Amino acid sequence: MKKVLAHIIGFCVLLCFCVSITNAQETQADKTTSFHEIKGKVVDSKGKPIEKFSVTVQVYDYSKGGWSVTPETVGKWEGEFENGEFRFDIEDLIKINDKTYINRTVSVAGYMETSQRGGFKQLATFKGNFGKIKLSRAMKITGKLVLPTGQTEEELVDPKIHIAKKLKGMVRNYNNEFQRTAKVDEDGNFETLVPENCKLNITASCDNAATVEKTFTIRKSESKEDEQDLGEIKLKEGISVSGIVVNRDGEPVEGQIVKLQQMAGRNNLIKNIVYGYAISDSDGKFKLPPREGECTAALVKQAYIDGKQVKVKG
Repeated sequence: MKKVLAHIIGFCVLLCFCVSITNAQETQADKTTSFHEIKGKVVDSKGKPIEKFSVTVQVYDYSKGGWSVTPETVGKWEGEFENGEFRFDIEDLIKINDKTYINRTVSVAGYMETSQRGGFKQLATFKGNFGKIKLSRAMKITGKLVLPTGQTEEELVDPKIHIAKKLKGMVRNYNNEFQRTAKVDEDGNFETLVPENCKLNITASCDNAATVEKTFTIRKSESKEDEQDLGEIKLKEGISVSGIVVNRDGEPVEGQIVKLQQMAGRNNLIKNIVYGYAISDSDGKFKLPPREGECTAALVKQAYIDGKQVKVKG
C-alpha cells in the first residue's frame, strides 16, 4: 500500500512539474506588459516637487542584437505637472522577455539625476511605477578637446570625454561617486550637465593621441542658465602599438579584435578605464591607438566599437 501511494504521489509531482514548465514556456512566449500606465513623481534634493520637466521612456530588447540594439521609444511627454506627478497611458502593449529593459530619462533645466541606474529597470519585474525621482542642482560645463602641438593639422579620431566625481571618503578600490560621458563633436567641442559645487576628474582620449587627465573645480550655479567653460583640454603625444595576430600554425588571422586597456587615475578613488581597439587585416596586422604609460593588450571575442557591437567570426 505504501509503495502504491508513493508511486501515485511521485506521478502527481511529475505531472505538476511538467504542467508548470509548459505554462512557463507559453507565458514566456506570449507575455506582454501587465501595466497600462507609467507614473512617477519628480522632486529636488530637498523633496520639493518640480513641476516643469520632460520625460522620455524607451524600451531596449537586447535579444534582437546584443548591447548595440536600438531603443524602441514608448513616448516623450513634457509640460507642467501638478505636484511633480506624471501619469501616462500606454497605448500599445510591450512584449516582454528576460532581455527587455525599460529606461526613463527626466530632463529639467538646471537639474540632473545623479543615480546611474535609477531609470533603467528590467521590464519583466517592472510594475509601471518609477516612484520618486530625485534630481539635484547641476551646472552645464563646456570645453574643447585639442590634439598635441605636433598634430594640430590632424582631425580628432573618435574623441571621448569621461567625467568622474571625486570621493570625499577614503574608500579603497571604489570606482566613482558620479560618472558620465560627454559627446564630442568633430571640432572637439563638448558640453554636458554635471553636479554643481564639486571637484571633477576628466579623462580625455581619442584614437590618434594619448590620454590626458585633469581635475576641475565646478562652482555653484547661480541660475538654471548658468554655465562654466573649462577651456581647452590638450591631449598628449603617445606611442602606437602594432603587431601581427597568428594562429597556432603561425598563419595570419584576419578580423581578430585586439583591445588596449589603460587604467587612468592618480589613486584608488578614481579608476576610469580607457579602451582602444583594432581589428587585424588580411595579413593579421593591427595598430592600436597611441597611449602613454602602462597599458595592457589582449585578444577579445567581441567589443563595442564606433557605436556597434563587433564579434569575432569563427
